[in-house]
Amino acid sequence: MLSEVRFSLKADVLKRGILILILALCISLADISYNDYTRFHMEIAPLKLSDRIFYQVGEILHGSLEHEFFSRPEALERLKEYIVSLEENTDYPYYIVSSQSVHRSGMKLPKEFYKGFQRHAGDEEYDQNPSPMYEAAYEKGDLGLASFQVNQAVLRDFPLSLLTGRMLSGEDFMYDENKPIPVLLGSSYIEYTHLSNRFQGYFMTQPHEFEVIGFIDAGQFLPFEDFPTYLDNVIIMPSLTFNHTPANDRDLFFQQAVYLDKSTGFLGISEAKTFQTLVLYMEALTQSYGLFEPVFYRVDNQVVRMMKLSGSNRIMLTKALTWMAAMLSFFLFMTFEMMATIKQLRRYGILMLNGYSRRDLMRLLLTEITLTYLTTA
Repeated sequence: MLSEVRFSLKADVLKRGILILILALCISLADISYNDYTRFHMEIAPLKLSDRIFYQVGEILHGSLEHEFFSRPEALERLKEYIVSLEENTDYPYYIVSSQSVHRSGMKLPKEFYKGFQRHAGDEEYDQNPSPMYEAAYEKGDLGLASFQVNQAVLRDFPLSLLTGRMLSGEDFMYDENKPIPVLLGSSYIEYTHLSNRFQGYFMTQPHEFEVIGFIDAGQFLPFEDFPTYLDNVIIMPSLTFNHTPANDRDLFFQQAVYLDKSTGFLGISEAKTFQTLVLYMEALTQSYGLFEPVFYRVDNQVVRMMKLSGSNRIMLTKALTWMAAMLSFFLFMTFEMMATIKQLRRYGILMLNGYSRRDLMRLLLTEITLTYLTTA
């Protein structure tokens, strides 16, 4: 009987292969349908402060997508409206903390003022081993000064203490090409400049004039990084807002670059809300403005994809597909078995002539079926 079972299994390789695919589909669909992926383990822990959790959200535009964005001026207006909606929503406060460098003209400062050489809280080893790339760029004079661009929500909810001068506020965030960009400087800058001083520099590849309006007290940082950067050697700029239509291609490029940078920020979510509601909110918001799909940088993307499958409509659809796959599996199994039985009638007749009883044949059939499903599983 063992030799007959081996013969049957060798003859049914295709059938078992098809059953393997159908069974895998059924298991996958059932797993998605009946498991609650709204409660998942975060592979990368989000930033948590007091009663809020912060997730970094933004976009990824590379190659043709980036080229398409910068070649379509009308996309800028949609992006402006999108940023306004993000900053004005009250459910998920939006904090912009960009880190675009400022290239100052006519003065070379010590290394610690430049990007790549800052002190980081809780990461002293990094401070002692800067990247060779930054070392080479500093020696050539190609490295930009460390700088953060922040929106009003950051300074409102995480206020900075000043040694002297005033804080950024109101009109400081509105760009005016006829006025200097107001900036706050870290405490170490006091040795090299003074209040109300103006200097020339480049920001986002464009020349600008900057004006010092205040100095930040020593030892402070913005709490939006795993290892926050001390602000002692840093420039704090306003995250610029433009109310005018670009006057030329240079102005258009500058505004596009600034607003694309503003689209990456941190969303605060209270413990009373879930990450799922945040994802659904961001998807709906970006789709309403015809923009890119949001990317959550501090969360494992596979987890987000699985979480998206747990929406009520998707659950209903997936359960329906599960039942359809199960019915198809049963139908194909019955069809395969009937075809196999008809195909093997001559062989079964020969076995009965050689002494097999009906019970033996039934046992052979059940063994074949059992082994087929065991090998499938």
